[in-house]
Amino acid sequence: GLVDVVMALQMIDAGFTPDPPTDPPSDPPNESEISVAPVGYSTSGGKNRDRELVISITVVSSEGAMPVASATVSIVGYVDGSTYGSTTGVTNQDGVVNFRVRRASSGLYTTDVTSVVADGYQWDGVAPDDPGYLKN
Repeated sequence: GLVDVVMALQMIDAGFTPDPPTDPPSDPPNESEISVAPVGYSTSGGKNRDRELVISITVVSSEGAMPVASATVSIVGYVDGSTYGSTTGVTNQDGVVNFRVRRASSGLYTTDVTSVVADGYQWDGVAPDDPGYLKN
């Protein structure tokens, strides 16, 4: 099964801004690149199976697109263009980490991947395609 990480949602004060992403370290020798597949969205829970929004991030090796387990992934979530929270999770053996937004309100959800760290790998730094998700 997939490993789920509960997204800690916080009410954001008007003046709050998330920490900016740090520059990735220069490439150490002999490290393979990893990349992030397009962001996936689904819903679950509740009578209509839409109470929770599930944001899926998949990390793969740039060579051969093999899943990368135990990668630490940090994201910032947005609804209707406003930041609603940030969190970090670790990929399972399939290279996937799921972030759950409990009692997700209506709106257009988008996700920025701000960091990916895995032993023996260097993130290519390319933001994944994000189709966004319009929750009614």
